[in-house]
This record gives sequence, structure tokens and C-alpha cells, in this order.
Amino acid sequence: MIGESMPEELIKETDKALHTGIDRLLAKVYANKSVKIKDIVKELQIPDEKAEEWANILADHELIDIKYSPISGMVLESKPGKAYDPKRGVYDLPKKEE
Repeated sequence: MIGESMPEELIKETDKALHTGIDRLLAKVYANKSVKIKDIVKELQIPDEKAEEWANILADHELIDIKYSPISGMVLESKPGKAYDPKRGVYDLPKKEE
């Protein structure tokens, strides 16, 4: 398929945003700036282990930060200076001019 043009109907399909569980987790973190892992587990109805696995994958790719609290446990935080859009993914916000 390299070097070949793609059929128009395929391009339209691939242009749509995918909404997997990990996408929903990432969207939730960026919508709230900070989310407890236990809230993710409840909302997405997934096992603790799966939520932690996805969080670690996102942190390994530097899309979120993970903090630990003695009271709340694992807390997922959005990256400062970044935003999330389902079609664009995580992107840098424009810097404010001083």
C-alpha cells in the first residue's frame, strides 16, 4: 500500500477519531486536570489493574503525570501547557506572550 493512493471511503473512515477505553481515560484526565484512579475505575467500569496499566502506558509516553497520595492513592494529572482533543490527541498549548 506504500506509494499507492487510498480509496476515498477509506480516508473518510481513518479520519474519524477512535474512542477506546484508553482514549476515554485520557480525555477524562484532561477534562478534569486531575483524576483519582478509583474514579476512573468506577466511571469506565474496568478493573483496577487495567486502569493502572493504561495510566502507566500514558505516563511512559509522557501524555500524563502520575502522583501518589496517601489518602487518594494513584492520581492522574494532565501535563502542564498541554491540551487534549480526540482528533488531535495531546498537543502543546500556544505560549502566552508577555
